[in-house]
Amino acid sequence: MQVPRQFYTDKARFSQHVSMVRTGCHTVYNNSRHLLAEWQAGLKHQATAGNSLRSSQAELSTPGPLLVLFL
Repeated sequence: MQVPRQFYTDKARFSQHVSMVRTGCHTVYNNSRHLLAEWQAGLKHQATAGNSLRSSQAELSTPGPLLVLFL
């Protein structure tokens, strides 16, 4: 995506663009934290269900696609 050069000279539009990008990054970060919490809760549920083999395999595997962005 190419952004026109005059886009960056308009401070109001530029700050709006930056805030939009930051909001998107925070949304992705919060969603990934939520997914990680769900995954850990699933591991605890498997461990308490008595499936020792399945829970030990699940602990070795990494969680699904997690994307954590720090800005």
